[in-house]
Amino acid sequence: MNKNILVVIGVLMAVAGGLGLYFGGIPVEREVLSVGEQSLGYTETKSIPEWLSGLLLGLGVALTAFGVFSKK
Repeated sequence: MNKNILVVIGVLMAVAGGLGLYFGGIPVEREVLSVGEQSLGYTETKSIPEWLSGLLLGLGVALTAFGVFSKK
């Protein structure tokens, strides 16, 4: 596999993992009732497991390091 592809994938994974750890979830808006122009809804946060974000961050850093320091 090309070194540059490993670096790009690793950086994207590390950023996604870091954002997952920082924000901890994704807000989701749900509409419960809609009558005419009026609507009733709520917002809940779907949480991303911390272990998954940490794993993604670690794998991203490892892939980036492997892509940067590998010799061809």
